[in-house]
Amino acid sequence: MKSILYRQVRFIKYPFRTFNAVLFLLLASVTAGPSFAEIYKYQDEQGRWHFTDIPGRGATVTDVDTSEREAATKSRDLSSDLLDKYKPGSPVEHASLAVISIQSTITEGSGFFISESGHIITNKHVVRPRGTEQWKELEDRLSSAEIKYNKARREYRNEQERLREAEQSLVQRKKRLDRIDEGYQKVLAESEYKMLRKHFEHSKKGLKYFKDNHDDSKREYESARREFNMLSSLSSLAKSFKIRAKDGTRLTARLLAVSEENDLALLKTDDHKTPYIRPGSPASLRHGMRVFAIGSPLGIKDVITSGIVAGLKDNFVIIDATVLPGSSGGPLLTEDGKVVGVNSIRVSQVAGGEGLGVAISIDTALSDFRKFLE
Repeated sequence: MKSILYRQVRFIKYPFRTFNAVLFLLLASVTAGPSFAEIYKYQDEQGRWHFTDIPGRGATVTDVDTSEREAATKSRDLSSDLLDKYKPGSPVEHASLAVISIQSTITEGSGFFISESGHIITNKHVVRPRGTEQWKELEDRLSSAEIKYNKARREYRNEQERLREAEQSLVQRKKRLDRIDEGYQKVLAESEYKMLRKHFEHSKKGLKYFKDNHDDSKREYESARREFNMLSSLSSLAKSFKIRAKDGTRLTARLLAVSEENDLALLKTDDHKTPYIRPGSPASLRHGMRVFAIGSPLGIKDVITSGIVAGLKDNFVIIDATVLPGSSGGPLLTEDGKVVGVNSIRVSQVAGGEGLGVAISIDTALSDFRKFLE
C-alpha cells in the first residue's frame, strides 16, 4: 500500500466537518489508486543513491512510489558479498557462486545466473515438473490410494450384500419354523435358527470393520486426489519460485519463459546484482575433455562432480559426470569456469555404474531466450 502525504490539519472551525475530511482521506489512502509520498534522494561519496522522507543538504525532492523505495532498500550486490565470503581459488569454484537451488511445488532443482542482472537458466521440468520422477511418484501414490479405496469399497459392498441375503434367509427360516408343529422337528429347527441368528448378529458387528476400512480408504484417496489436483494446478500455473543462493540467501524469481522445443526455462530475480557464469563455446568441446557439473542433489547444495565428454550429438553434450536428482538445471563447466551446457537428465543406468548424463548446449539456451537476455 502506498503512503499519502498530509501537510497540516487545523482543528479550528467546524470540527465535525474536519473529522469527516480526515476520515475520507484515510479511507482514500486504503481504497484509492496509486498515491505518492514526498521523498528526498541524495548520493553519497561512493555514488550510491539514498532515499529519505527527511530533507537534508544537497537532497533533491522527488515523488517516489513506496514500492520503489522498498526495492531500493532491499537491493543488494550479491556478487560482491559472495566473493568476499568464499574467496574462490579456481575458475570452477568462482563459477559455483552463480549456482542456485530452485524450489517448485513438488521438487527441487538447480539453476545458474547467466547475467549480473539476475537472469537464471534452468530446466523446464524444474519449473513445470509434470512427467518428472517426482511427478510419477505423486501419480503412483494417487493410483495406490485409488486401488486401495476401490478394494475396500468392493469388500464393504459385498459384505453388505451377504448380510442382506443372510437376513432374508433368516426371515424365511423363521416363517417355516412358525409353521412346524410342536415336537422334535421344531426343537431341531429352533436350535438351528438360533445358531444362524447368532452367527448373523456376529457378522453384523463385523461389518463395522469393513465400513471403517472403507471410510479410511476413502478419506486417504480423496486427500491424495485433492493434493494431486492442487499440485497439478500449481505446477502448471506457477509464475514465481523460491531460490536459494550459495550462502543460503533466499530470493524470489519470476518465470520469464519456457522453451517450446527444449527442456529449458528462464527466470529472473530483481533488485540484485548477481554473480554470473560466462558462456563458453560448445563447438570447442572434444571427446575426453574434462568437464564439471554443479547442482543441488537431494537438497545438498553446491555439489560438484567431474567427468569427461563422452559424446557430442546435435545440441547435446553426453557426459560421464553424474547428474543426480536435484542437479538438473545446473551448469556444465569447462576447466576455465565457462558454461557449455545445462545439465538435464541421466539417460541410462549401466549395471554397476553411475550411468551417463546429458547436458543441453548453452548455445541452444542462449538462442531460445535471446530476446530476454539482450
